[in-house]
Amino acid sequence: MIRRAAVLLGFAALAGCGGDRTVESANGAEPDIRIANRYHDDLMALTPGNQRLAMMRAIRSNGYRCQRVDNAGYQEEYRNMKMWVATCGGAEQRNFAVYLAANGDVQVRNCADAGTLSLPRCNGLPPAVPDPTMPEVQEGAADEAFKNGQ
Repeated sequence: MIRRAAVLLGFAALAGCGGDRTVESANGAEPDIRIANRYHDDLMALTPGNQRLAMMRAIRSNGYRCQRVDNAGYQEEYRNMKMWVATCGGAEQRNFAVYLAANGDVQVRNCADAGTLSLPRCNGLPPAVPDPTMPEVQEGAADEAFKNGQ
């Protein structure tokens, strides 16, 4: 009987510990927890041309118009989502923020709306990296080949 009471008292003491589930680091701030995002990792492993293609498909599937993506790049992490920035060329000439969640969900927002939506501002991208797997195509090359009978 005394053993049972001692065991119950021990369980009661343990149950009272850790009632507040707030976790703090040594300096008092909340810990920086990162969620693995395999979709982002897969996107980073693609060639620059395929990254731009993926950005164009994401933009179009979210209802925006984008003739082609001239440049794309990873910017930062925002609320456990990876934020990419894509520049649409052609007639649109707009920048889009593409948010990639760890479960594969994608959200796209026009960078011009970032301030009104309380989202991070889109930073400028470095110059576009040419895709080594794609042949260099010049404007009018097909026309010249047609004229020369090739």
